[in-house]
Amino acid sequence: MGRSSKAGRTRRSSDPVCIGSNCNLYRGLRRYSFASTTSFTDTAPQLRKSLEKELSIPPFLFERLYQHSNGFAGHNVQLDRAQKVETYTHWSRFTIKQAYENLMPKRTFTPHIPHHQPGLNNRSDNQAVHGPQSVQHGWEWYEMGFFASWKPSGLLTLICFDLPTKSQSKIQSTMDSHTVDISNPYSTFLLVLEELLRLYDDSVWSIRNHISQWEATERRKEKPIETDYSRLHEIARHGVHVNETLSVAIRSLKNMGQHY
Repeated sequence: MGRSSKAGRTRRSSDPVCIGSNCNLYRGLRRYSFASTTSFTDTAPQLRKSLEKELSIPPFLFERLYQHSNGFAGHNVQLDRAQKVETYTHWSRFTIKQAYENLMPKRTFTPHIPHHQPGLNNRSDNQAVHGPQSVQHGWEWYEMGFFASWKPSGLLTLICFDLPTKSQSKIQSTMDSHTVDISNPYSTFLLVLEELLRLYDDSVWSIRNHISQWEATERRKEKPIETDYSRLHEIARHGVHVNETLSVAIRSLKNMGQHY
């Protein structure tokens, strides 16, 4: 029986995604669903309680500390009275920063409030540190969570939280066109992993494009022009974030690989 996690720079997502019976897709004993963390925690408390009980979802996954983390992975094994596996669950969080061509410095920010600061109770734990408004500045965060529950009978359930719409479509298509080994608790997540790798790849290349564009522009200058240090700082800042999240993702996947 175990639980492990890795956390770092605070991040969270507020992308609206559906949750409910109309989002659930069944194929034999395999089930998967796309959900919004905000809907799951704020607008559907009864559904949350029901699923936490049915699937053995640990409540701490929706606490502020975990929702503001830039990544982690963990698992839990529940044994019956005969010391045989009754339920195997695993969870993970992956955050990705995507930069676009119109990248520019942001003049405002949402401050992080310490956990024990007076007045914190008046602020929702689900208030986003980063939100969709960042797109106008040329970047956004994908902050995705995954939870899987597996039983020896072959019942395998995967819930994907806060995925970009484009990723939902690709994952749904992959799920519908592939047969998985339902005797393996990680089998459905392996299909999700392919899309995660695409998102991380796009993230890295988006920063590379900005760096290469800057270098090319500098070489074409015939006369010295004042350097735009604000833009250089912005590229460097996002580059650091991309490196951080990629490093955390690698550690999380290694952690999961040890139990695969």
